[in-house]
Parts: sequence; structure tokens; C-alpha cells
Amino acid sequence: MTNPAREHPNRAIRYKDKATPPSRPITAEFDPLAILNAVAQTVSQSLQLEATLTATLDKVLEVLEFESGAIYVKDLKTGELKMACHRGLSEEFRRAADKGIIWARAAESGKPIVVEDLTNEQYTPKQVIEEGYRSVASIPLLSKGQVQGVLTTASHRLRLFHQQDVDLLLSIGHQIGTAIDTARHFELEQRRAEQFRLISELGSRVTSILTLDELLVQMAKLIQESFNYYHVGIGLLEGEELIYRVVAGRLWDNPEPEFLPVRLKVGQEGITGWVALTGEPLLAPDVRQDPHYIAMPGVETRSELAVPIKAKGELVGVLDVQSDRLNAFDENDMVVLQSLANQAALALENARLFEAEQRRAEQFRLLSDVGRRMTSILDLDELLDHIAKMIQETFDYYLVEFGLIDGDEVVIRARAGRYWDSQSDGDRLKVGQEGIIGWVASTGEPLLVPDVSQEPLYLAMPGVETRSELAVPIKTKGQVIGVLNLESDHLNAFNESDLKVLRSLAHQAAIAIENARLFEQAQQLAALEERQRLARELHDAVTQSLFSASLIAGVLPRLWQRDADEGQRRLQELKQLTRGALAEMRTLLLELRPGALVEANLGDLLRQLAEAITGRTGVPVQLTVEGQRPLPPDVQVVLYRIAQEALNNVAKHTGASQATVSLDCQPEQVELRITDDGRGFDLDDVPSQSLGLGIMRERADGIGATLSIESRPGHGTQIAVVWPDPQQKEDL
Repeated sequence: MTNPAREHPNRAIRYKDKATPPSRPITAEFDPLAILNAVAQTVSQSLQLEATLTATLDKVLEVLEFESGAIYVKDLKTGELKMACHRGLSEEFRRAADKGIIWARAAESGKPIVVEDLTNEQYTPKQVIEEGYRSVASIPLLSKGQVQGVLTTASHRLRLFHQQDVDLLLSIGHQIGTAIDTARHFELEQRRAEQFRLISELGSRVTSILTLDELLVQMAKLIQESFNYYHVGIGLLEGEELIYRVVAGRLWDNPEPEFLPVRLKVGQEGITGWVALTGEPLLAPDVRQDPHYIAMPGVETRSELAVPIKAKGELVGVLDVQSDRLNAFDENDMVVLQSLANQAALALENARLFEAEQRRAEQFRLLSDVGRRMTSILDLDELLDHIAKMIQETFDYYLVEFGLIDGDEVVIRARAGRYWDSQSDGDRLKVGQEGIIGWVASTGEPLLVPDVSQEPLYLAMPGVETRSELAVPIKTKGQVIGVLNLESDHLNAFNESDLKVLRSLAHQAAIAIENARLFEQAQQLAALEERQRLARELHDAVTQSLFSASLIAGVLPRLWQRDADEGQRRLQELKQLTRGALAEMRTLLLELRPGALVEANLGDLLRQLAEAITGRTGVPVQLTVEGQRPLPPDVQVVLYRIAQEALNNVAKHTGASQATVSLDCQPEQVELRITDDGRGFDLDDVPSQSLGLGIMRERADGIGATLSIESRPGHGTQIAVVWPDPQQKEDL
């Protein structure tokens, strides 16, 4: 439809067939004033642009009796006409009519364009004729002299447009144009109000959030929900990289692409990387035309706006918003987003100060906990492993290591981290030659490395993501005995406060290591003394019994020939000696393997004790056991030790001719009695700690049992232990 047009003397550009018979104007059939009033009422019903245009188009088509039509709205940024709504136009018609661009010419000229008979226009698309359309009119929608859009109407009937009709259509166009302009201003004011509301709400909300990660999440979510952006992201500066900490928006509603913290090289990658370098905002109306933009598969970003986040004049991050529409942002959006970024900077500073205080409190708590735990753990490997885990879990470090010096090497004795396990313990580093740990072990000085990639001492390993490191020496008595090493997968993760805390931890660790080593030496000494004690008992008891047995066995054949009765008696004595020696050996073996005390039956253990005493002293010990039930390990060990102490007293001090041991096991309690017919004693004249009585009482108290002692001079002694089962009391 690019046929040369004949301009109407009163503004309309008319495409007309000269053979077309005249017709009555539209204004002759309808009341123009009524039509204008009807349209005016429709356009004034709503300030929502889409709803207003749809209702207006319906009303225009109704009152003017056109079958089809459309309203195109002009994009103020690009000047393009975009269809806002249509009625009765097929897709084929819309595509074909676009080739004629009637409404584009109406928008360009600001004048109505009418085609009275499409069949006589050689440039009319075939599809339009086939659908039976005869007449088309395109009216510019004007407001304050500016074209806001175009109203296009089409009819299957032949419609002749007189000047009165054109004037009516222009008046309608003015009404619609004014409505579009008013709705746009309303939308702009609404948007500004929403922006100011967002600034106010963000300010009030972020002041109550002091956790950095939660603050970032809430900020991104609030901005996205307020404006329905395709993407909102907040990146924080770490060294030479900008790391996206949180994202929100429709881009991330789908499972793909999955969000992971993105690292961008400052000044080298992306629009946000450029903003991080320059500290200046950047608005990209069309990201395809911006050389800084990095396209990603599946991402439909068309325009982007990024502004710097600065605290105390220093850039700390970037606030980035993206849209899936071209020219989605303007200078007003930039001002608002920069205001939000300024509020974010203040909130980030507060959150970081709060985190620093929390971190300092955690550090002091850790020092207290480590000091308390150190006093309760005396096994060296268990101690180091426990401290390493406490430090790692408290601050979520990438890696925590304890290395102890062994000759000219540092041996890793404990290791804890998010991606490490104990199987890697035992690594060895040459002192002064390998890694930061080796250097600290050699010099005795701490070393804080903000960026390990810039540290020549750092020993890189495949797959390790360490970015910064802090190592301090562990010293005792002026000598370096090891190294405490921390590693992080973040740049600049450590500061002077961390160094002070780690030095304190290293000092505590040095004391604990020294205590553990002293305890280990004491254990070794105690084990040596225990072996020596057992050797003495073996010599005093078993060896003497076996020596006596060997003497009897040597003379027994000759004695039997001379006196059979005496031989029989000596044979019984030999039997008693060997049984006693065997029982004594079994008792000594129990001392070498304490775990056997809880594995064996208490009645069997008491029987071995009785036989050992009889074999050693010749004093017969009678054992009676009634009932049978499992006992808690600690209870069984205590009852055995009390019986052992009591029978040792019988053998050493009482001069008894016989003794009895009775064990009565009932569901509700267990009773143990040791009785002898020895010389006895006056309870008032014997100190409570004599004869092991104090130890017996302590053992009984430890398991919640009662111990009673009955004795009189010349009438023997009875010791009774009663243990009530607490589980039975609970059941009752």
C-alpha cells in the first residue's frame, strides 16, 4: 500500500477509488456527540492502560459499526509501534497488513490515513482481499501534539469517509491519545511511588537484619518482588573477583540454570565486572550492543542495569538487575537503584560489624571450650583431633590442621575440614623446605597469607581450593613442637584478630600436648610399676606355691612307699597347692586384661578368688551363689574389687581358719557378703582408711551401693555390700 497518496485538504490522507459511488457520512447515521461521550466514558473508567485500550477499542467498533480493529501504542524509547489489543483480525491479516504499514505512516505523519476500497489498490496484500476486507482507516492517537499510538479500524463493507467522519475519528483519537498519556503518567507515578516505598521498606527492613547472608537474600527478594525483574543479583568484592552471593527473579524459577556463586574477574568479565572496576553505574538498553555483556545459554536478558555498592568511599559490591525486554530501564531507575545500593552499603557495613562481634564472641567461647576440653582429654591424638574439629565446626574453615615436629619433618597428626577426612593424616613436610607449615616450623614465627596465589612459600596441591592461609607455631619451653594451620577457600579470610586467637589456641594446645605426653609417660611408668607388682605377687604367691608343690612331688613316691596314709595326705596338699597356683595365675591374668572382668560371670570370678586365697594361705574359702542376672559393667567390677580386697585382708590380717563368700542375685538388688572367723577388730579403734576400708566405701558409693562392716575382737568380721537396681525402682 505504498501507492502515492492524495492528501485530503483537511489533513486526511485518502486512498480512494474514483469509480466508487458517493455515500452518506458516518456522522449522518450516528450522533457524533453521543459517540464521543460514549468513548469518553469508556476511556475514563480505568487508569490501567491495557484495560483502558481494550475497552475503548470495543466501544469504538461498537458505536461506529466496524467489524475489526486494533490499537497500536508507540514505545517512547524506541519509537516502535506495538499492538496493544485487537478485535476480529486474523493472524494472516495482521502479518499481511504489517507489510503495508498503514498505521506506521499515520504515526509518522500525525494524520489520518483512509483506504476506502482495498480491492482497487494494487499494493493491497492478497490475504487481506481474500478475507473480504474493503475499507481501512488508521487514526493517530495524539496528546499534547505527540503521537501516542494508532487506532486502525477495518470493515468488510465499503465505507466512504467524509470530512465529518475524519474529524470524528480524529476526536476519538485525541481522546484515546489523552487516555494513553494519562495512563502512562499514572503508571510512572505508580512506579515512582513503588520505588520510594521500596526504598523506605528496604531501609526499615534491613536495619533489623544483622546476618549478612540473610540480609542479601531479603534485599534481592524485596527488589525482585517489587518490580518483577527478570533477574536481581548482588555480588560482593573479594580481592580481584566479584562473587555473586544471592540471586532472585524469574530467571531462577526454573531448575535450570542452577545457581552457583559466580566469580567474575573485576574489569574483565561482564557488565558487573566493569562496574566493580570503575565504581560507576552502567545502563545497557540492549545487552547485545554492549561489549561488556557475557551471554549465557538459556538466559533471555535483553537489557541490564548495574550500580556500585560503596561503603565509606570503598567499593564493596554491585547491585545488578536485568530484564527480558529491551529498554526496560531509564535514568530514573538508575537513581532509584543507586539509592537502594547506598542503603545496602550501610546495611552491609552494619552486618559485617555485627558478624565481626559475633566472630569475636565465638572466638572467646572457643578458647573457653578448648581450655575446658583439654583438661578432660589426655590421649594426644584424640585431643588434637577434637580441637581441630571444634575450630573447623565453629568457623566453617576449609581446613584445620595440627602438625607435630618429628626430627626434620612436620607430621600432620590431626585434620578437619569440609572436604577432608582423617585418612589424609600422616602427611609429612620438610621443616623449612616445604610449604607454609614447614616455614613456620623452621622460623617459629606465624604467617598470615591473604592470597596464597601470591605467596611463593605456598605448596599447591591438585583439587585443593585454598585461597588464604594462617599458620602459627606451637611452642613449649621455648621450643617449636608443632604448627596449627588454618585454610580458607575465600580471599582475605583472616585478620589480626584471628591471628591473636590462633596464637592463644596454639598456646593452649602446647600445654595440652605437654600434659598428654606427661600423662602418656605416667601411664607407661604406671604400667611398668603394675608389671613389677604383678611380678612380686607372682613370686610371692604362685612361685612359692609351685616351689612347695615341686618339693612335695619330689618326695611323694618314697613317702608313699613308707607311709601310704601320709602319702595320701601329701597328695591332697599337692592338689590344693596346684589348684591355688592355677587360680592365682588366672587372677593375675585378669589384672593384665581388665576387660575380662566384665566379660566373665561374677560367680566364676569369685570362685577363682576363693581358690587363689585357699591355695596361697591354706585357709578354706567357701563360695555360695544364688540366682543369676546380668550386671552393669561398673557394678560387676566394683563388687569383684571389694571381694578381692576383703579376701586379701582375710589372708594377711585376720588369722582366720575359714571364710565364706556369698552372692545373692535378685531382680531388685544384689547382695555380696564376705565373712571370716578371724580375730576381728574394734571398729572404733581402726581408722576408716585402714585395711582398705575407705577404698571399699568409695567404690560402693560410686555405684550407689551401701557397704556395712560388722566386727568384734575374737568374733571375726563380716562385710556386706547391697546394690539396689535403680531400673527396678523406676519401673515401680
